[in-house]
Amino acid sequence: ALALYKMTNDKRQHVTLRMKECEEAIAKLPADQRVARGLPAPVGDASIWRQLIDSGIKSSTHGNNWETQKVFKAALNEAKAMGADNPKISETNIYLADLAFQQGNFSEAEALYRESINSLEAVVKKSGQKAHANSSSNEALGHGLAHLLICQLAQKDYPQATETLKKLNAVASTGTWITLIPVLDSVFENRRLYSNSEGPLVAILSSVCQNCVKAAGEKNTMLRAVAIANLARAYQIDRKTDLSAPLFKQALTVASAAADKNELQIYRIRMDAAMMYMSAEQFKLSEQCYLPALAYAESNPGKADQRLRQSVEYLYALYSNWKQPDKQEEFLKRKIALNSVNSADASPESKISEQRNNLTEFANIEKAKGNFSKSAEYLEKLLQLSPSDQSQTQSALQSLLSIYDQTGQFEKAQEVHMRMANLQTDHSSQEYNKEIY
Repeated sequence: ALALYKMTNDKRQHVTLRMKECEEAIAKLPADQRVARGLPAPVGDASIWRQLIDSGIKSSTHGNNWETQKVFKAALNEAKAMGADNPKISETNIYLADLAFQQGNFSEAEALYRESINSLEAVVKKSGQKAHANSSSNEALGHGLAHLLICQLAQKDYPQATETLKKLNAVASTGTWITLIPVLDSVFENRRLYSNSEGPLVAILSSVCQNCVKAAGEKNTMLRAVAIANLARAYQIDRKTDLSAPLFKQALTVASAAADKNELQIYRIRMDAAMMYMSAEQFKLSEQCYLPALAYAESNPGKADQRLRQSVEYLYALYSNWKQPDKQEEFLKRKIALNSVNSADASPESKISEQRNNLTEFANIEKAKGNFSKSAEYLEKLLQLSPSDQSQTQSALQSLLSIYDQTGQFEKAQEVHMRMANLQTDHSSQEYNKEIY
């Protein structure tokens, strides 16, 4: 209505009055609602900036990233209108950087953190706040440096990360390290750093985690338990079981005694400890962590049974590596049952592929038990399904050949030889294989 009024330049009294009513109504709207409706918000107002930041934080907790970014950008415009040196610009940039960080956009987050850090360092230097570790600018600077460090580690920029760590150690307060504990916990949960096993990563990350453990204090709290678990996870990146195992044990002891006990966090610590023991082939200790975790997951399966399926799949992997075919079979059946519930919308090709994989696993389990005839039955069923890639069929035939050779069923073995030869696309290779067989 305002746009039409301005376009037509209609000066009639009733239209002018109506437009004043519109302007007054818009003026009463909160800044975040104006932004959401595409209306102009007044700029240069600290209370409006705070309103937008609070709205963005609330939107972020609901996972509405697009809306959050839009509101934070409006807040940034508000901050810039208050003056180029206004510290609210840096603070807003940190909110935008945190949003990019949460989405895994580390290069974008790094650029925003750097911009904020440069401004905050100038503010701290100008106001002489270096001696006041708990000042708001110093807290914001510590926050920015800590997150910048993780961005650099995720992008394997270890020289820059080393320099950032030195700056962080110089300005970080106890509060900085404490707020970093859940951030590191989230980073480890998403496995964002686990693929990088270079030496500098573990050295830098373990240094940060040690500071977090010190900041968490000596009381039995979940915060301290998570901080200790994070340090164990850092060492486990390099598979330093001798360092990570006692820390995982300590984390579970602290968590179990904590007044603010959090069963989901205990579940996650147990799962990570179990994976550590499994990778070290300490299967019994791994089982002792996985089974209580499974019990929790059975009561709290998670969205689409994700937590329960993860627990069952890891136990299946444990018993496969441990050569426990009976337990392996039990958890394979549980895995199939859970997947069937959650794969109703899967394509026919996906369902056949999963069926082939399951038959292969059952065949391997029966062979490990010494039930060769049952294993052969599963392999023959697999070969009767719609063809998959040639390598999978070749592998099934190879397993079948091994069974017939072991059990002295040489006529059947000969038939399998011929079936393998017929898979060859090259005619000369086919004739050669037939002659050899």
